[in-house]
Amino acid sequence: MENSDSNNTLRQFQILQETQGQIEVLNNQIVKINKHINNQKIKNKKAQVALESLDSVDESKKVYKQVSRL
Repeated sequence: MENSDSNNTLRQFQILQETQGQIEVLNNQIVKINKHINNQKIKNKKAQVALESLDSVDESKKVYKQVSRL
């Protein structure tokens, strides 16, 4: 009976280690996704600012503004 308990405890420990490894992988993926989301937010904000600046240009004066690539 004691051997069976040891085996069960060892198996539970192995499962715990596997689970912790999976959690670490998922956390790393979450960090990458959050960085991507933040970069997309920055690009979106730059695009909004560029559009707002174009909206404020008086077309009758034929002023051309260069907008940097986003």
